[in-house]
Amino acid sequence: MTLRASTSVGEDARAATRALFGLSLGVGGMAAAAGTLIGDPLAIVALPALALAGALARGAVAPAGYAAAVVWLAFLPRVSAEALLVPATMTLACLAMAIGPERLQRWASRHEAAVADVNEGWIEER
Repeated sequence: MTLRASTSVGEDARAATRALFGLSLGVGGMAAAAGTLIGDPLAIVALPALALAGALARGAVAPAGYAAAVVWLAFLPRVSAEALLVPATMTLACLAMAIGPERLQRWASRHEAAVADVNEGWIEER
């Protein structure tokens, strides 16, 4: 699956994917530049950011999703408490893009069906 030609993914999904990866690339690039300037170990985020840029240049969604997830994972050890929410959520969103909408939808529908079977009926009937 590529960002350029996709038959089963709509224009809205492609736009969301581009926005997510663009944000990840921007954040990773800025963090790498800032880390390099001040000598911070966060400069290591440049590696997955470069991998993300290369994958986006090729139009490969899955490798770009994994690279973007690694960009956000680099921030997790540096934050605490509620600040964990943003990198964790972005990591999950990038992994969802890497897995692909079709596979993610199949998994969600299987999970939803399993939960529906458990939750059917009144509590007294169980």
